[in-house]
Amino acid sequence: MEPQLTCNAQAEGGTPLLAELGLTSGEIAALKRQGFVSAESRRRNARVYKLRFRFDGRQRVRCLGCDPAVAAAVEQEVRLLQSAKRIDKKLRAVNREARKALRTCKDRLGLLAETAGFRFHGRAMRRRRNLASGKAV
Repeated sequence: MEPQLTCNAQAEGGTPLLAELGLTSGEIAALKRQGFVSAESRRRNARVYKLRFRFDGRQRVRCLGCDPAVAAAVEQEVRLLQSAKRIDKKLRAVNREARKALRTCKDRLGLLAETAGFRFHGRAMRRRRNLASGKAV
């Protein structure tokens, strides 16, 4: 028999519906990494919603029932759990783009700096020394 879920259930941890499904703390931690709500057609005009995720290398499925409001509420809780991961992923992508832009600019400036007698030392510009006299050019 499937547990009857209600949209206004309260439990600790900020995920009342997930707690009502009987998920362990390890399973909720796995949901933070990945997981989703799917809909399956059973018979004419009937849809059954399921929570799908991987835990210990195996797919776990929890039936949510036929109520689209409950499925939407569970999906919202899963999105809330995964929001930190999504933000980290976006931050890594922006950081990667910034490093790429910095590398491109440094390569372009390096050619101009060489003609003016400068070079890059890390991110700082340095004047080349005159090797014969030991003084900066």
